[in-house]
Amino acid sequence: MAISPLTGNSTFYDWYAKTNDEIIAQLNAMTIYGATSGDGVRLDVDSSTGILTATIGGTSGNITSGLTFSGSVSFTGEVVVPNISFKTNSITTSTPGFTFGSFVRTNGLNGYTLACADDPDNAETVGVISSMNSNYSVITSFGKITGNFVPVAGDVLTTGCVYFLDPTTPGLITTSEPVTVGQVSKPVMIGLSADTGIVLQYRGNYLSGSSTLGLSGSNRIFAILPQASSLSAGFEAGQFVSYIPNVGSKTSVFNDYLTATGRTAFDGWFLSTSTSTTETSPIPYEEDFVVGMIETASEYGSDILYQIVTRGASEVIPSGPASVPGSFGWWTLNEATLSHQLVISSNNIDEQKQYERLYVGYNYNNSSFIVDIKPQLRSINSTRSAVIPEGTQPLSAISNETFNGDFAIWQRSTARDSQYTTNTQKMYFADQWVRRSGRNSRVTQYLERKQFDKSQILVEGSPKYYIDVKCLYEPAYAFSNSYHSVGHVIPDIEALNNTDITVSFYAKSTYNNYNVDVYIARYNGTTQISKDVIGTITPTTTWDKYTLIYTTDAIPSGSYENDYIEIGFDIEPSVKQAYDLALPTGTNLVMSFASLCVYKGSYSNPKHLFELPETQKIKANKYYYTTYTSSQTQGTQTLSSNGDIALNANVYTVSPTSNYTLQKYPSQMRTNPTVSIYSPFTGALNDAYNLSANLDMRQTSGTIGYDRKTRSAPLGSSTITTTTDSTGYKLNLINGIVPFDNISYHVVADASYPL
Repeated sequence: MAISPLTGNSTFYDWYAKTNDEIIAQLNAMTIYGATSGDGVRLDVDSSTGILTATIGGTSGNITSGLTFSGSVSFTGEVVVPNISFKTNSITTSTPGFTFGSFVRTNGLNGYTLACADDPDNAETVGVISSMNSNYSVITSFGKITGNFVPVAGDVLTTGCVYFLDPTTPGLITTSEPVTVGQVSKPVMIGLSADTGIVLQYRGNYLSGSSTLGLSGSNRIFAILPQASSLSAGFEAGQFVSYIPNVGSKTSVFNDYLTATGRTAFDGWFLSTSTSTTETSPIPYEEDFVVGMIETASEYGSDILYQIVTRGASEVIPSGPASVPGSFGWWTLNEATLSHQLVISSNNIDEQKQYERLYVGYNYNNSSFIVDIKPQLRSINSTRSAVIPEGTQPLSAISNETFNGDFAIWQRSTARDSQYTTNTQKMYFADQWVRRSGRNSRVTQYLERKQFDKSQILVEGSPKYYIDVKCLYEPAYAFSNSYHSVGHVIPDIEALNNTDITVSFYAKSTYNNYNVDVYIARYNGTTQISKDVIGTITPTTTWDKYTLIYTTDAIPSGSYENDYIEIGFDIEPSVKQAYDLALPTGTNLVMSFASLCVYKGSYSNPKHLFELPETQKIKANKYYYTTYTSSQTQGTQTLSSNGDIALNANVYTVSPTSNYTLQKYPSQMRTNPTVSIYSPFTGALNDAYNLSANLDMRQTSGTIGYDRKTRSAPLGSSTITTTTDSTGYKLNLINGIVPFDNISYHVVADASYPL
């Protein structure tokens, strides 16, 4: 019914009556007779009350065609969102190369291309294509997607399996984690079922090396070689390989040599062996050309791509160590066979020198092999050159028995940096050098390392150091059966047994006409078996070369232990001459010696050649090892001027479960050494520096550390103890620590022959 309007003459009563009688009455009589629902929205009318009810999602809770909210939406309960996705018009069903499951990355403004784990930039995926149509595609960055993964994974998905971005084919995924240096390990999805996976957003790991072994990309190189021929020639993981550019095509003699030793060169690459010093070889010092160990071999078109470890740890174990489980330590190249290319080293430096074998690696724990190609230990005066000869050249047998005859290695501080005047009967000074005196009273002893001017030309080989030796006696001193000598220790009493030897060296004196005896002595531990004078020289005031040839006696039969030979200079004759001539006690009669060489055989004028200091240090560490540098004095403070800890000191963080640290020596020592521990903070013996407390361990009682724990170091109690064998030592921390304290210390390990 229509409601008539009010007029300008209507009164308030007229408005009141119309509102109550017509408007309100008709509004109360209104009802909703029906409503039309849309997709995802259900509308219901209660016929008795006329109330309209709207439900989003309908009774099934499913909105099939989408729903858009222009403003913010808040939820107070649980919300299930299957994935986080976005649309792009750049990819449709007509875009070639893209399919469901393809992982993509951005390529310019609003542009996309397939992602690949072959490079850090190419691996920056933004998501996976989860649906496509003729107008757009949906890229899912995170969450669950369902579809046919066979085109991108090569098969249906495996429940619980992690899938990585493929490093070879863009867009694909793989169950094999990339391991090649330069690629990216990028997990992108976990399989839930055959056709469903969870898209992940993990940070990619650029493979500059194996993160579990601490390697870097520079430790790997690659070689591409013919597939069939290189595989049949034995190129496989665990084999060491050498390289000489173009040698395979330019040197027929070398090809014949490789054939005779069961090898073939491919583009300069060939399997490594050790060249015997007793055979005639067209390749001088073959060990010089060892590059590294093959770690992987993979197909590369019609060729094979070999990844070669040049230095560092690998999980690939060579055949030699793999066949002898538990044989930990250094391995050298074998000269006999390629099947077991490596042979365990006895760490015998003389043996290595004799056979000129090359240390190539260290078997750590049967799960990782450390590739570490050591400098070659060379025979002296070998006639082989560093270049490939046109024909053959024999090896020379001459070898200097005194590896430190030039005083290059001087790890102890005694007489190293200043004149040493303490009177002692016997002591080591430079490595493998001993000073001995018949008495330590009524004499004044002097010993000092000196340095040559760089311009000197009188001593061949340009050595850097020489020594000054002096000894003065008080008047009325008895000289009978006395001595004052400096000599180089040579291992093994039988080393120069019943044979001709050549002793060559340089010497000078501050005065003319004073004699020095050159001697050879044999020792069985602390017992002298024999001592003979090789010859007597009379040095002048300038450097002169002296060469003496001597035939040694056969040693008496018997049981020998800690036995060695000592060859050196006894200045006792010059001291007696000075006394007999009544020279003043303060007379500066100084004898100087340089470049001692001892050779088996007779040589009238042998050349003086010494190995590099790095190689000499390897030999020296068999007898003496220290963390002190050549500028530091044993048992003194080694902190820097600003109080920082010395970088050469060992540092150990105390574990909450074990109060000890195990440390290996650089090379196996001659015998179980005597180990001494020093604090870098004060130089105290048998103590270490607690960096966390800024005190020596013995001084930390009452200080507070991690977790408010109080350190205890009872007065007079030990703070550390050590146990050792020839391969390493165990440092036990007893007092003055709490968990996670940082402990710093210096170590000296002495396995020298007893004097």
